[in-house]
Amino acid sequence: MGKAELIRLIFAYLGIKYTDKRFGQNGDAFLEFKKFKEEKETPFNQVPVLAIGNLIFAQSQAIVRYLSKKYNISGNNELNEFYADMIYCGVQDIHHKFNNTNLFKENETTFLNEELPKWSGYFEKLLKKNNTSYFVGNELTYADLAVFNLYDDIETKYPNSLNKFPLLKEHTELISNLPNIKNYIANRKESVY
Repeated sequence: MGKAELIRLIFAYLGIKYTDKRFGQNGDAFLEFKKFKEEKETPFNQVPVLAIGNLIFAQSQAIVRYLSKKYNISGNNELNEFYADMIYCGVQDIHHKFNNTNLFKENETTFLNEELPKWSGYFEKLLKKNNTSYFVGNELTYADLAVFNLYDDIETKYPNSLNKFPLLKEHTELISNLPNIKNYIANRKESVY
């Protein structure tokens, strides 16, 4: 779904209205993005960006962390924030490996046979250790949304990849059935990139 999807999930979970500008919905994504860059100055000439007033911020991970702190889903104390960030960083590591399966066919075998089971095992163990339905403490954090986003993406390409990880599967089902997330997914626009 792309780097902006977790940002969209955060907005959806929180019920925050926002403008979701996607390129390629009405034609050539590259031409639409080129026109966008002519109209708006983006810090690194890339998306996603978050506009707050006249300011435009970039980098999906920075946007996720900002929104999570601003709306109190980053953890209820300093150590829980650190723990949520650790999980989020792990998600970024495995999501990068997953995205490489789309670029290089030879990476697919390694991903499916080694990386996916290894990382799914890590996340399963973290859920078990926390002994709640969530990764951090006893309430949802952005780490939960990040893990959900990861497996939502993976399961689209590799269905049943969670069959050997019951806690992760249960967690994914829990998040997907939260009313705002369920509504968002039911009405989600497809992204070209």
